[in-house]
Amino acid sequence: MISKYFNHLSFNTYEKKFLRKKNSFKKKSPSKKKILFQCPMSYHFLLASKSLILEEHDQSKIYGTFPNIIKPLKKGNIFYQILHFIFNEIFFSLLRLKWKRLYKKIHITHFKSFINYNFKNIYCSYAQTLTVMKKIKNKDDVNKIKIKRINIGDLIYDTYIRYRGIPTIDINDFFLKYILFRTFLLIFSLEKFLLTNKIKRYYTSYSSYINHGLLVRFFLSRGIKVISLPRHYGNNYANKLTKNNPYARKNYNELLSKFNKYQNKEKKIRLAKKKFIQRFTKKGDKLTEYLTYKANYIKGKKNNIINYNGIVFLHDFYDAPHEGGLQIFSDYFEWFDFLYNLIKKNNLNFAFKFHPNSKPESLRFNDFLINNYKCKFINQNFSNFDIFKSKNFKVGISAKGSVLQELLFLKKTPIYLAENMISPLNIHKIPKNKNEYASLILNYKKIKVNNYHIKNFMKLYYMAITDQSYLKCEIAKKVNLKDMSDRNLKDLLTYNNKIDLYYNMNKKLFENKQI
Repeated sequence: MISKYFNHLSFNTYEKKFLRKKNSFKKKSPSKKKILFQCPMSYHFLLASKSLILEEHDQSKIYGTFPNIIKPLKKGNIFYQILHFIFNEIFFSLLRLKWKRLYKKIHITHFKSFINYNFKNIYCSYAQTLTVMKKIKNKDDVNKIKIKRINIGDLIYDTYIRYRGIPTIDINDFFLKYILFRTFLLIFSLEKFLLTNKIKRYYTSYSSYINHGLLVRFFLSRGIKVISLPRHYGNNYANKLTKNNPYARKNYNELLSKFNKYQNKEKKIRLAKKKFIQRFTKKGDKLTEYLTYKANYIKGKKNNIINYNGIVFLHDFYDAPHEGGLQIFSDYFEWFDFLYNLIKKNNLNFAFKFHPNSKPESLRFNDFLINNYKCKFINQNFSNFDIFKSKNFKVGISAKGSVLQELLFLKKTPIYLAENMISPLNIHKIPKNKNEYASLILNYKKIKVNNYHIKNFMKLYYMAITDQSYLKCEIAKKVNLKDMSDRNLKDLLTYNNKIDLYYNMNKKLFENKQI
């Protein structure tokens, strides 16, 4: 265990070579243009930031900030929690020192923590936390929290679930108060920072949780341009976020109209179909390649037969439910419990299938569900192929998962709860309340899927696997930066060399485009 932490804190062979390599940046000229980059501990974002700085900000004054504001703190003995909290604070402080050196190598020279521990900030944050907590009587009240006229309740809720490691919120838990306290500290520090620093742009890796989403929403509220640099395919190299759409993902509702402006539509639809079918093979497709554990599509044994009319495809209970678009339920556990009671009350021949890419915490919670709920569960490794081929199987239920795409493609009825890639097809309306949702499920036989839906889905899929970035991102696209893996340490040097090579070949062109 000690060696594991030591390896995280020390520079590995590839990081040392990265630091020794002569970079492509020229000597800076004085500039009043200030840019802020989030600095997650990710090789991909490190190089994505480098490519953008070379391309657009070589002469800007660049600030960096680390996103580790809230850290994991599982429930347990209070003495253990205090020790764990102290250890995390020390460990991440040391880890930031290492990553500062890596980010300084790409021209990010000024770092801001945005947590000012002066007496006034601490007192005001504590007082505001108590004021807000007095208004919280139930879980729904957490989602309604606003600070400085910014909606952040969903961020607080999702942060609690993810970093407390609990599938639903406990409004009496001190950790909820701690998240609120850190939220106020962060906002007060951001306000002070903006008094003396006029930031032109803010680049972020994610828009979820307090760690990422609070800065996104705060800067948007102050009229600062916010751009996300997503890591995986299925998203653009760069997205412009807005108050109405503050999420680091594509806006699916715009994709069909954008596709209709293209030439050779039928050719693109055929290409999309060919690419999508790869999802059912070992190779997989672009939209699911980021998953550590993918859904199983290998044909099972002859006795792998299911006789259920419907399957609820569960989500990872510790993912950010609100960023995923969950509205009428507070979290995935509440969603599961509602479906369990609906299915039981109406004696539906349905079962629940666990998510294939569940986190360790979710795997333990799966066991809890098996032991405490009397319903049919399907193991996450059970082949989806064997589910889809069943003659009895008619309907699949997911809040917003990628399995909805597969259900539609194979002409099974998909029922969703939030915006997702197939929701622009209006197969059914997104329910506004629990009664509408229950009615959808009980009347699933009335929902019809046809070839028109599938053809339009192929248009959406084509748009999902192609890039419509807000910025040109020429360097990142030319070196195929989304192909790099944070798990493959060699990729840090491989893609860094590709970036330098392409930039040096086109240096004069980029120098004339600096903002």
